[in-house]
This record gives sequence, structure tokens and C-alpha cells, in this order.
Amino acid sequence: MRSAMLVAALAVAAVLATATTPANAAPREPWTAGYTLGISRSSFDRTLGDSIPEGQFGFGFGVFATVPVIPRVTFMPEILLTTKGGTFKEPLYLTAFSIDSTISDTTYYAGDVRRTMDLTYVELPMIVQLALGRPGASFNPHVQLGVAPSFRLLGRFRSGNFTGTEPADPDDAKRIDFGWIAAAGFNLRTRRAAMRLDLRFTQGIVNAFDAGDGPAGRNQAWTLVFGITP
Repeated sequence: MRSAMLVAALAVAAVLATATTPANAAPREPWTAGYTLGISRSSFDRTLGDSIPEGQFGFGFGVFATVPVIPRVTFMPEILLTTKGGTFKEPLYLTAFSIDSTISDTTYYAGDVRRTMDLTYVELPMIVQLALGRPGASFNPHVQLGVAPSFRLLGRFRSGNFTGTEPADPDDAKRIDFGWIAAAGFNLRTRRAAMRLDLRFTQGIVNAFDAGDGPAGRNQAWTLVFGITP
């Protein structure tokens, strides 16, 4: 939570710096907007991560804006549709029914079935980006830090429904999640578009489920993010 408060404070300070820039200062670049697409590998931590130990591949796409604040510093809000969750193995038992009433039915272990829990969110990252290269350069590396409130739209298993033997029912996941973001990447300007490629880590700071609905554990994800401003 302290990290989230620090990032929020930095964002506010950056906006205040914009408002107090002298009128005779050099004009800043205008704000821009674009589209973003990401491929993620998400999982859970803590006890929930022990029950659902494997990650799963997901996606994220949406829109973003870049608002120059001071030289090298940009505020970047996003609106994304993302999927998170994890994968676990569940034993499968089959029952052989006997037609002879004197012989009992036989249940035997048939192997493991992989189950994947999908949680779909609308995520609202608010990111402060620090450029490491020369302002205006066509190739410019950067680092990012931000917070990411999100709102769950859907919870489901990719195969089958909740039967009660799973670690948790995805439909019982909290409606509101919150996390922090750290990322590194680069911007590339061409004559036709500005592109951005980031490797982003998102870590939840609250449990994905309430105590009575599932084990303690937070969302986390590594995401390769591509953004383009036409």
C-alpha cells in the first residue's frame, strides 16, 4: 500500500509541476492517445498460489494516453481489458457400475485433469514514465511505475463448472482488485507512428478472494506490452 501511495503522490506532484510551469517556458509536446495490446503470464501467490501452482497465458488490450508533464516525465493512463488467473491439476475418478447386484461398483483413478481459472478485469493503470534517453530521440528507453485498480467482469473455469472440489469458485473473486506496476521498455518513433514496447510486472496488494470464499492469495502477472500511436 505504501508503494501505491508513493506512486499516486508522484503522479499528483507531476500534474502540479505542469500547472506551475512558467508561461515563458519552451512549449511541451502535446498529449497523444493510442492502442495497446499485451500477452501475459499470470499466477497467484501465497496459499492460493500453492493450491493453483501453475501460471496461465492471457491477454490485455485497450487504449492509453501520454501526457507530457516535465522533460523526461510522462503521465500515462490506460483502460484495459485483461485476463488473469492460474492452472492446477485435479484428479479424475471414474466409476464402473456393476450390473450384478451382488458386486459393488468400482471407482478408479483415471489421471489428472488440468483446470484453468480465468478472471477477467477492466484495469485502469495510472503510470508515471521516466525517459532515460535524450528528449525527442527516435529511440528512447524508459522505466515506469504506477498503480492499477481493476474491476472484475467475469470469473470462470475454461473447462467445466465449479463442483466444490476446486480451491475456489472463480465467480466468488472480489469485484475490485488493486495492484502496483513496474516496467521497463523503449519508445520508437517513425515517420508514420510512435511505438512502445514494455516488459511489465503487476503485483496485487489485496487478496483475490475474501477469507470465506477462497485461500489467501494475490494476482500477479508478467506482461509483454505493445503500444502504438498512429
